[in-house]
Amino acid sequence: MPFSLLLSELYPKVDIKHLYCEIGCDVAGYSVYNNGNEFITKTANFEFSDEQDEDGNSEVSGPNFVITHFEDYSYGG
Repeated sequence: MPFSLLLSELYPKVDIKHLYCEIGCDVAGYSVYNNGNEFITKTANFEFSDEQDEDGNSEVSGPNFVITHFEDYSYGG
């Protein structure tokens, strides 16, 4: 059982949001749990800016939930 799901059973009046980023696998997502149920799930692939820094890394430019919740994501490819 996912830990977030267990937490939502223990605290049924609280929404538990689990966010994850796996840049090496090119996937990010989140799930929202409440009262022992998963009621929102979203997954997406990373989007990268066209510009690169001096090390050849591109800034992550999307999806929006990654930009909003995680800091300083760049990828050297």
